[in-house]
Amino acid sequence: MIARSLLACALISATVIASAVAGPAATGADRGVRASQERREWQALRQAAEAGDPSAQCLLGELYATGSVLPQDYGRAVAWFRRAAAQGLPEGEFALGLMYRHGRGVRQDEAEAARWYRRAAEQGHGEAQVNLGLLYEAGLGVRQDYLEAARWYQKALECGSAPGRDAAAVHLGVLYAEGLGVERDDDAAVEWFKQAAAAGEPSGQFNLALMYRNGRGTAKNDVQAYKWLLLSGALAPEESRWTIAAALLELGEAMSAGAIAEARHQAREWAAAFGSRYRQPD
Repeated sequence: MIARSLLACALISATVIASAVAGPAATGADRGVRASQERREWQALRQAAEAGDPSAQCLLGELYATGSVLPQDYGRAVAWFRRAAAQGLPEGEFALGLMYRHGRGVRQDEAEAARWYRRAAEQGHGEAQVNLGLLYEAGLGVRQDYLEAARWYQKALECGSAPGRDAAAVHLGVLYAEGLGVERDDDAAVEWFKQAAAAGEPSGQFNLALMYRNGRGTAKNDVQAYKWLLLSGALAPEESRWTIAAALLELGEAMSAGAIAEARHQAREWAAAFGSRYRQPD
C-alpha cells in the first residue's frame, strides 16, 4: 500500500524484519541475541521519529499500516504519516493521501486524498501523480477532467519510479484508446500498452492483448493476443483472472492448436527472459 521508496528509510535493519518470519529452527541463544538487537533498533527508530525525523516517522507509519512487523494500527499509522507530511516529506504526504482515499484510520475523504496526493505529486512523487490522475479521471474528490488526468500521467512517465511509471503508461494508453481528454489515437495507445507490458504490468499486457485481438493500432494477431493474455494472468489480481480466463477461452476457440502452441511457446520464452516473477504458462 505504501510507496516502496519508504523502504529506503532503513533506520531498522533486516534483523527486525526477519523476526516476523523467523522459523522455529533458531536456538534460544540466537533468539536472545536477535531480541536484544531488535530492542535497540526499535528504540533508535522510535527515538528518531519522536525527535522529528520525517523519514523515521514515515517508516514507523508504514510498519503500523501494513502490520507486517508491528501490530496493524491504522490510527497510529495516520498519526505518524501526518507528522511526516507536515514536514513536507512527499512519501508521508502520499501515504496520508492513501489513508484518506481508502478510509483507513480516518473517515474516507477523496477531496482530502486529492489534496495530499497533489502535495506529493508537485514534489515529483510518481505514484502520487498517478493516483491524482486517477481521481481526475474518475471525478472523485475533484471535478472530472480527463485532460488534467493525462497531464499527471505524463508527469509520472517523465519522472516517476517504475511502479508509477508503468501504471501511468496503462492509464494514458486507455485515454488515447478511448479519446478521453486527448484525441483518439490507437497507435499511441498501443505504444503505451507495449511499454507497460514490457515492464511486466498485467493491465498493460491485457490491454495490449485486446488491441492485437481487435487489430486496433496494430495488425490483428491472435498469437500475440493469446500470448499477452497468458502473461497478464500470471501477475493479475485474483479478481481479474476470471476475466482473463474467459478471454483466453473465447480467443482459443477461433485459433488452431498449432497457433495456441506457438502462443504458449512465446509466452514461456518471454516469462523466462523476464525473470522469476512469472510462473511458466501451461
